Amino acid sequence: MLPFNCAVVAVKEMWLTHEVRKSFAIAWIVVSAGILVVFFALLLLPPNLMLNLAPHCQLKAQFNRECPMCGMTRAFVMISRGNFSAAVRANRGSLFLWVVFVANEAAILVFFRKHLWRIPARLVTKAIRRDSHTTDLEKGGVRCKS
Repeated sequence: MLPFNCAVVAVKEMWLTHEVRKSFAIAWIVVSAGILVVFFALLLLPPNLMLNLAPHCQLKAQFNRECPMCGMTRAFVMISRGNFSAAVRANRGSLFLWVVFVANEAAILVFFRKHLWRIPARLVTKAIRRDSHTTDLEKGGVRCKS
């Protein structure tokens, strides 16, 4: 058996792990919601409006050098219109990043489906347990004590 101090440390480590996981899940949900907004904006807004709304690269403006993300907005607009070759010309990493974003959105849907279906199941299980411990008149009116 562990000494009391070791048990307290183990419980604290579990709590921190749970809190860290919860924090990462919240951050992931927020980032995924942002990506989803961008996807809908790309599909619903006119391309010229999207290009005007996008921020300009500060590295290119100050030092006349392109960063690895330069051309990504144009590339994403082109991908959303189905023009993949022009997207690769605008930024070579655009198709890869687009696939990563789509995979992220699919993963968040799986995450929500897995975790949101668990909540009603827990409530139903608690209700069934509560009902099984109540008086049943058909069985002679014997009350179960929990």
